Amino acid sequence: MKVAIAYARVSTDKQSRDGLSLSAQESAIRSYCDLYELKLVQTFVDRGVSAKSIKGRPEMLRLIEHIDATPVDAVVVYKIDRMFRSVRDALVTFDMFKERRVEFHSVVEKWDTSTAMGEFAMNMLLSIAQLERRQTSERTRFTLREKKVVEHGTNAVMRHRQQEGKLAVGQAPYGWRWVDKELAPDPTEMPLVQEIRRRCENGAPVAEILRWLNLGKIRNRSGKPWHRTQIYRILRAEYYGDNGDATDHGNADNASPV
Repeated sequence: MKVAIAYARVSTDKQSRDGLSLSAQESAIRSYCDLYELKLVQTFVDRGVSAKSIKGRPEMLRLIEHIDATPVDAVVVYKIDRMFRSVRDALVTFDMFKERRVEFHSVVEKWDTSTAMGEFAMNMLLSIAQLERRQTSERTRFTLREKKVVEHGTNAVMRHRQQEGKLAVGQAPYGWRWVDKELAPDPTEMPLVQEIRRRCENGAPVAEILRWLNLGKIRNRSGKPWHRTQIYRILRAEYYGDNGDATDHGNADNASPV
């Protein structure tokens, strides 16, 4: 019978105190080992630990040291994200497992790296998970950056000037022009603004809109190729409104004319 060790983790103190998540993981691992005739000799448990890197998990490091020092045939986890949150950590660890001929088993994903298909499926899912985390991080950073500009940048200053009855001055944003000290749609630019917004509403990603503009040699107001940030500005800025109406003239001077 193959000798196996297991790893379980909960990421919050509350889960650690309640013990529900850990109990479920350990129970599922024991059942899995019984079913596949693995002799479970030890379970390493990190309670209330959510470190992105395995370096921040004491019991995970002990498990690796145990494999270095003691013959082990398999490592079993309830779900792969209990052990890894980084593709780099996973690949480095799996290389070490392969060198020592240690199999990796995941109860939920039904993975067994002793087979070629199991190893391939695991690597694919790890890569997809890493991509999703990085895309989520990028979207979050962009949203926070835009919010900071609105709340603390010159947009807030111009709103204050408008509330005080003072004129919001500056170069008009793309699609607009100054007429008698008020913003009015620019007949030569606003149709392009509306087309960009229409394509986005129909599901086109920003990268596709950018390619359409630049491959068609449609230039911005400066006569140069468009940039991603200029597209985001047209899609997000308040002064474009839902129907191309000027809803916040106070933002005008803060906007690049794109």
